Amino acid sequence: MSSITDIQPGSLLISEPFSTDPYFRRSVVLIVEHNETGDVGFILNKCLTLRLCDLVEGIPENQYTLCLGGPVQPSMLHYIHPFHGLPGAMKITDKLYWGGEFGILKELLMSGDIEPPHVKFFLGYSGWSIGQLYDEMRAGDWEAANMPDIDPVINNGELWYDLVRRSSKIKEWELVPENPEDN
Repeated sequence: MSSITDIQPGSLLISEPFSTDPYFRRSVVLIVEHNETGDVGFILNKCLTLRLCDLVEGIPENQYTLCLGGPVQPSMLHYIHPFHGLPGAMKITDKLYWGGEFGILKELLMSGDIEPPHVKFFLGYSGWSIGQLYDEMRAGDWEAANMPDIDPVINNGELWYDLVRRSSKIKEWELVPENPEDN
């Protein structure tokens, strides 16, 4: 686990288990941008029933799930992938990129040259102004992790639990019931 000073593109934020925010309750956020203006990330473990083919004509049916990236600009489409050669893509880590020329990506999707496990789509994003994420981390809302063995493109509904179980620092979060009133 890491501290706010270690956050960089590719870092993961694990939400504390008591969050009442419907967007971030038991969520894992991939940080894609961390700089002097703030932070940008995508929620990795909140998939929607909506599919990419529902929004983009010509995309193979039901192959590409959409995830809720966050509460900011929820109608804007974003994507992460491992293709360094996609023009306009921004490097997150050595093996992960954000965005790029959607027309070229769409052609690759339609031709089958890119398969569903290699790209993850989001509606909206999570954003923090300068200092805001630091304040939220000091308040205990997030724990940061830099875990290179996590593949953020894979849809994993158990990701929050998996990361909590791996951490000696926050392992007890797993014991907190999702609905404390059910106790």
